[in-house]
Formats: sequence, structure tokens, C-alpha cells
Amino acid sequence: LYIRHSFLPIPADEKVLSKSHLTEIGRIGALTAIFRDALTELPNTHQSKGPVESYPTCCYQSFGSYFSSALNSLPKELETIFDSSLPKSSATVEKTLEIILHLTELLDAAFKLTKENPLYVKRPFLLTQLRAGTKFLEVFVGQAVDFLQAHFQQHENAVISIIKQTQTSTRQLGNIISHGKREKDSNLIKESPRTKKILETFVHKIKVLMRKNGCVTALWAGNLKMKHIDGSVVEDNLEPDEEDEENDVGSNEEEEDGSGTESESENEYDTDE
Repeated sequence: LYIRHSFLPIPADEKVLSKSHLTEIGRIGALTAIFRDALTELPNTHQSKGPVESYPTCCYQSFGSYFSSALNSLPKELETIFDSSLPKSSATVEKTLEIILHLTELLDAAFKLTKENPLYVKRPFLLTQLRAGTKFLEVFVGQAVDFLQAHFQQHENAVISIIKQTQTSTRQLGNIISHGKREKDSNLIKESPRTKKILETFVHKIKVLMRKNGCVTALWAGNLKMKHIDGSVVEDNLEPDEEDEENDVGSNEEEEDGSGTESESENEYDTDE
């Protein structure tokens, strides 16, 4: 309810809007507070079970409610931004880029909660991540990528930062898919095809964007590796079959030697500094 009723109208005046702080736009303030002041503080409490001092109702027992509500609100907030006047005016391009980066950072913060805290690696939480992360990427690919393309030349560093930040979440989505497959989790397996599809689309559209702007050399393919939720390599990792290698996009790949060679592989690509 806090997130739902926390919406702050987006100022109609472009000058006011461009000077507004992120937390004064839409529900970004509430989402930032929930993620940074509540959820990410929970692991720092006794036995990671809370309660959080500034949010006494945030504890291990209520984690799922906080987590689901905040995470499911991220793709909705990204949609709200692109349905507003923000991305349509040249005067607010920088503010829009700032908001997109901030929302991708909050998504990454949500994913790190399970990646870095074994206590929270529970099936319902992973399923929430997979569904909400997939929806976020669908909005990102459907609306944000074209915006990034349109403003790449004037704001290259900001666009690259957004892409790299988003890639951290695509890797974790892939780790969740692999985890579901290894654990034979029927719910995660059921959701995986939709996630794989948007991961592939993300890679394809980012490749196109980078090529159009002469940045192909800033991309390199990594060697596919199966990973646990915490990012550690699966010891009994077998060579993936052809179908898995094609579909496990943006997930378990890491560059081993840092070579910057161009590749036509549909596996994940990283952006170089």
C-alpha cells in the first residue's frame, strides 16, 4: 500500500522536471526507500532476520511481502516513465536516462539479495525474481532500447552505463534459470522459456544498437559457464548442448581472457569501458 499510494505527479513544467530529484518523481522515492533502507539492510541485522531499525515491520517473516511488492513495482514504474512526457522532450533526456539507470540499479539490488544471502534463496523469492525481472526486461527492450539508440551519440557514457548495469541482472536471471533446471523446480522451469526469449531479444537489440554507433569492438563474447545463484561456477558443469547454448543468453557467461574479439555468437556480450 505504501508503494501504491506514494505516487508523486510528474511536473508538467520541463524546467521544474529537469531540476527535480529522482525521489520526487512517480513512485521512485518509495521504491528507493524500500530497497535501500529496508530490504538491503535486512541482511545486516542479527542472523539476517531483522527487524530493520528504520522499518520495524521488515523482517525475515515479512521479507516475501516486501520483496514481491517492491520488485513487481519496478517494471510498472519503468512503464510509467515511458508513458509520461519525460522521454518525449529534449529538455528532459538526461533526467530520463538518470531514472532508467536508477531503476536498473534497484533491480540489481533486488537480485543481489538472493545472490549474496543464502537465507533468502527460497523458491518463491526466486520465482518472483524471474517473473519481475523478465517483465522489466520486456519493458526495457520494448521501450527503453529505442530511446537509448536515439540519444546514444549525445549521451554515450550514460547509455553504456545503463546497458552494463542491466547486464548484471541478465546474468542473474540466467543463473536462476540454471538453478531451476538443476533443482528440477517445475515453476522456474515453466517460466524459463519466456525469460530466455527476452534475454535473446535483449542481446540482439543491444548488438544492433552498438553496431549502428560503431561500438562493435566494445563487445566481446564470454565462455558459457553454469553457475549457482551466488555466482560460483557449478563444479560438475557439463558442456551445454546446442539448444542450451543458444538459449542461455545473458546468464552464465564470463570472459576468461578479456579478449576483445568480435563474435557473431548469440551469447551474452559485455561492454568494455
